[in-house]
Amino acid sequence: RSYQTLGVAFMYFAKKCILGDSVGTGKTVETAGLMNYLKVEYESQGKNLRYLVLTSKNLAYQFRNEMVKFTGEFVDVLPDGNKKTIERFYKRYPYEDRVRFDLVGTHALFTTAGFIQWLELCRTKGEGFPYNVLIVDESSVLGGNATQIVQGYKALSKYFERIIFLNATPFETQLEIFYN
Repeated sequence: RSYQTLGVAFMYFAKKCILGDSVGTGKTVETAGLMNYLKVEYESQGKNLRYLVLTSKNLAYQFRNEMVKFTGEFVDVLPDGNKKTIERFYKRYPYEDRVRFDLVGTHALFTTAGFIQWLELCRTKGEGFPYNVLIVDESSVLGGNATQIVQGYKALSKYFERIIFLNATPFETQLEIFYN
């Protein structure tokens, strides 16, 4: 749809933004469109594009499946931050190896020590920080300055070239959340 094309263009030029469309208008499609466009651009420059999506636990698999559908690329999912899940993730993806996948996880990964440690090991001892783009779905989870999720976001956000917040929460009802 034309408004989705405009949404992709907006995210492309803004680099860090909030895409605040209503439920069901295609924020995931727009996000996939942006990732498709950026992958071609990065490849033409000899670089790899990798994105990390963080969403609510009940939407992780759905978001992953839609990204696979609309990008045609492999996207892994990290459905929670529990210790066993993170340990399996570590074994599959040692920090020394170059990351060759995009990832959808839950907001809890902002506060999961094992995942944050993996990112830091990739950055300092591996092939560099593994992701260029951070996409935070249902970004109102970042409302409030002192939550652990916000602290985790602040610690990680400096490593991303692009940050996209997706939200369907009406701005009129809780605008102060978006100021944070």
